[in-house]
Amino acid sequence: LVYVGSSKGVVSKWEYSPTLSELENFKLPSATAVRNFQFTRDGQYFLVADIGRIRVYDTQEGTLQREFVDNVNRTQWRKCGFSAEGNYVLGATAEKGEHHIYVWNRDNGQLVTRLEGPKESVLDLQWHPCRPMIASTSHLGKVFVWSKQYSENYSAFAPNFTQLEENEEYVEREDEFDLIDDRAAAMKQQEEDESCVVDIISYQPPPSIFHEVPGELVFLPAVPDKDASLCDPDAPPPDDPTADCKIRVKVWADKVVVRVLDAEGGEVPLSPCEGGGGRD
Repeated sequence: LVYVGSSKGVVSKWEYSPTLSELENFKLPSATAVRNFQFTRDGQYFLVADIGRIRVYDTQEGTLQREFVDNVNRTQWRKCGFSAEGNYVLGATAEKGEHHIYVWNRDNGQLVTRLEGPKESVLDLQWHPCRPMIASTSHLGKVFVWSKQYSENYSAFAPNFTQLEENEEYVEREDEFDLIDDRAAAMKQQEEDESCVVDIISYQPPPSIFHEVPGELVFLPAVPDKDASLCDPDAPPPDDPTADCKIRVKVWADKVVVRVLDAEGGEVPLSPCEGGGGRD
């Protein structure tokens, strides 16, 4: 398909297969000369720019979808274009000494932004096919690239990074940027470790997991069995005064007291064992 615009505001649709034949045509409402054509990448919509208006048409039905016009300044348009996805419409002014580019939303017709460049008239403009960037040319042969400015925040990558608002004088330490041999430093540390004296003779008790309080009374609820090896092995069991007795043991941090009580609750005296200084 071939679209042709005339100086009288007539847009014609032609087909070449294999001869050129006109399918349809329509006339712009303003009946002014067509200055520019632009299609979306999928071919669903196309733009027609005349002196004072930019119109969006549906390619399949040929109906007018939306119209863009500057009712305040009565701006005349030289070039128009679509964004990469066809969601935005571009318009470049035709005034001399002005480099202004307008960006509208195609769906609702709202003006998104207005780009102002140097005092050089616009010859052509184009949206980048992948990125949010616009390139425009002036009558002096210069190419201007328009893009969003992104502020670089290095503190997001380095937690200890401090961003300076202005230049500051920094005084470095004497050894801050000196070259240090890691191997020599490791050998020096090893020599220092080997020079230390290791005591393998004296004994240090391991630290207790309990917090000891001096003079604290500690109870040992136990009734130990009688050890016959500590007493006279020839003594007959019936004569043992502790046969029916109970043993009560009290343990302090510095001593142990053992008491033997009979069946009636009276204390039974302890006799020294043979061959030792303990008591049963």
